[in-house]
Amino acid sequence: MDNLDHGLLRLAHERGLIDAIQFDVLRGRIAQGSKAIELLQECRIDHDAIAKLKADQQSRSIPKQFDGYRIKRSIGRGGMAVVLLATRQKSGEDIAIKVLSPHIDQLPTSRERFHREVRNLARLVHPNVIRWYGSGEINQRPYLAIEYMPGGDVLQALDKSPSGTLPESTVMRILLDMARALAVVDDEGMVHRDLKPANIFLAADGTAKLADLGLSKTADDASGLTIVGTSVGTPAYMSPEQACGRADLDIRSDFFSLGTTAYHLLTGKAPFTGSSKADILRSVVKDQAKPVRELVPRISKNAAKIVHQLLSKNRDDRPATADILVTQLESLTGTASFRRNPARSTSTRQNEAPAQDSAPSKGKTSVNLAPT
Repeated sequence: MDNLDHGLLRLAHERGLIDAIQFDVLRGRIAQGSKAIELLQECRIDHDAIAKLKADQQSRSIPKQFDGYRIKRSIGRGGMAVVLLATRQKSGEDIAIKVLSPHIDQLPTSRERFHREVRNLARLVHPNVIRWYGSGEINQRPYLAIEYMPGGDVLQALDKSPSGTLPESTVMRILLDMARALAVVDDEGMVHRDLKPANIFLAADGTAKLADLGLSKTADDASGLTIVGTSVGTPAYMSPEQACGRADLDIRSDFFSLGTTAYHLLTGKAPFTGSSKADILRSVVKDQAKPVRELVPRISKNAAKIVHQLLSKNRDDRPATADILVTQLESLTGTASFRRNPARSTSTRQNEAPAQDSAPSKGKTSVNLAPT
């Protein structure tokens, strides 16, 4: 009997989602090779309830205390990982711990992408990039300790908005914060490749911070995770060149994704849609976004102009650099210039990055933080 399947079934019984008779019957079917998720779906338990069961099951397998962290509760889940709220015992502050899911951990590319996110976050020290505290393994599963963002992500903020949109002033501020983050990403010779509302988080004071750098790529990346001619990322937010699988992506690809994100936040609708991934990618490459002001007339002409410039199909028509985009957005928002440190050497960046919180746990493999 598969322990994970049986454990999920037992948890469903504990939560009252199935009764004792169902539990015994389904347990017998698992012994014959059936999968718990399929059986729970047969019992008409909805997808969200099953997903929560899976996240809770994953959380139970993690000790309440390890490496100087004390776990409070599960606060999120995704396709690849469960996210836990924890306390740093040395400082008492709340942080988030992202732990790779067991079924995903078996895939070599997923583990490498998780480790890539660790390396990239350790290199990017900036107020508009989510902060990295430490990383390692717990119960042979990689984890990443990062800044806790009580405001959630921007997609959640959009979902909570009664109008289904965010105010122009809020969106422009988010764009400015992301432009500043992308300036540092570009300094490192990286491209994020998955910039979207769900990967932008909000601090308690409203500051937007870039997260989820597992797909970020450097020009000299030789990991083999991306095959030339294939697209990696979220289709609705990809640039045309990314959708076509071009290998020579640069920061202007992320600008397009930022424009798509802004469009979605201002109008409540993604500019490029379709009934399948192929249809969405075709729209990204060929279709022009409907003018923002046709959908929301109150949007200012200057804000609409920047959004549509970012959505230019030809990357040469987008801002040439992140610094240019930052200057444009500072002018639009009336924000004082935020001076960045000049480009720094790799050794300097490593010295400035936050040190890991604790020594590796027994049996834990430390992540190599050498530049990729």
